[in-house]
Amino acid sequence: MEGIRVSQPEFERLQERIVRLERQSRRAKLFAAVVGLMAGATFWMAQVPLPQAPVPPPPSPSASSVQPRSLEATELRLVDAAGRDRIVLLSGKDLPMILFLDSRGRTQMRIGLTARGPSIGYYDERGRFVDLLQIGIRPLTQ
Repeated sequence: MEGIRVSQPEFERLQERIVRLERQSRRAKLFAAVVGLMAGATFWMAQVPLPQAPVPPPPSPSASSVQPRSLEATELRLVDAAGRDRIVLLSGKDLPMILFLDSRGRTQMRIGLTARGPSIGYYDERGRFVDLLQIGIRPLTQ
């Protein structure tokens, strides 16, 4: 029985296609893991009972004229017990973004919106950009 013969250029195209498909599969699995982790964390947080706060006394008649206030900022930083930034929510000139930082202040992951749609960026242990998972709404050619 004789094997299938494939020309060198066709073999190289097939090899490139396999590499591309494996990369896409790896990104899809990573995205599914992140989504699963977020869903699991949400479920887990819902299981923890909230502490019961004391019931405040009814407002006095003069307090009823006070209007509720809102918090407005272009940047919100959540810090750990040592005062180091761990999560940063940004909203400014660029589109909104959430940065997740390690204990040394290096970005490890970012979730945000770009002109082409939502994206998740991954960084290595040194804080250097590694990969981007883009959920394309608009074609890359625009």
